[in-house]
Amino acid sequence: MRIKPFDKPDGVTEASGVTRLGDDLLIVTDADPGSYYSVAIGDRAAPLLELRPDWLKRHPLGGGKDGNELAIDLEGLDVLSDGRVVALSERLRCLVDSRGLVIQYDDPFSELGDRGLEGLAVRRAGDATSQLVVLWEGGRIDDDDLQPQIRGLVSGEPERTVFRPFLLIHTLGAGARGMKLKLDSDAELVELDVPMPDSDVDGWRFRAPDLVWHKEGFIVLLNSQAVAQRPGKSKYGPRWLQRFDLLGKAVGPPLDLDNAAAKALKGDQRLKDANWEGLGWYEPDQRVVLVQDISKKTDAIPTALVIDLPKEWQ
Repeated sequence: MRIKPFDKPDGVTEASGVTRLGDDLLIVTDADPGSYYSVAIGDRAAPLLELRPDWLKRHPLGGGKDGNELAIDLEGLDVLSDGRVVALSERLRCLVDSRGLVIQYDDPFSELGDRGLEGLAVRRAGDATSQLVVLWEGGRIDDDDLQPQIRGLVSGEPERTVFRPFLLIHTLGAGARGMKLKLDSDAELVELDVPMPDSDVDGWRFRAPDLVWHKEGFIVLLNSQAVAQRPGKSKYGPRWLQRFDLLGKAVGPPLDLDNAAAKALKGDQRLKDANWEGLGWYEPDQRVVLVQDISKKTDAIPTALVIDLPKEWQ
């Protein structure tokens, strides 16, 4: 057992969500409670935008003296139609703005074995009303992330517990806050049709860290992981963008992000195997922006990557 304070904020090294607002990129990180960051795009040219700490401006979220009472473990970020910047707390399964609680989500959205609410996307639904989608990431759950007394109930076989991502669509009126969402039926949840291979040994298991609205459906960021053959030896695999319709069915083939990054960077492979965690629009229906989770233990400069969507997606 160890008890320690949160690490001192160090920019957006552990970025988990991104969106564009005018000439700024807004970024949230799960390593800095009670805040989001903005950076002016200015004349910095896409596709690779550096996010140096001295270029960032920090903004409070969650209310309270330090701005972190309700803003911990932040995983998604967007802007409501009434202009409020909101972030998604995985740990508290709620949406917060600069003043505090906007809406809390029902018990099925609770975190289970380090899997919980990760994705948030907003679009206008008339006047200042917002249509939101929140995403429970799914994926493989390690036994070490579960209480000992429920490991056998949930997993059955060590290291082989997998859940599909699911999402919920709802609306919020202008200025709405202090709300609680209660599910009336399981039918209100939309399960995403991600690949679920038959082989526990060789198949990739996909989780969904973020998404954007796209026409009559969504573009979802998918990361994959193989079943560990030895403790601590997990292997991470394909990173995709995949289109889904409103019923959660996959639409067409995925876009491989390793290939898309190399193409955007004219063959440069520096972002191969990047741990992409945040997805947002850079230019709606044309280009998306992604941010990656980079450990504070490295000296790497955090970056945002802008990529063009395939013509058939536009």
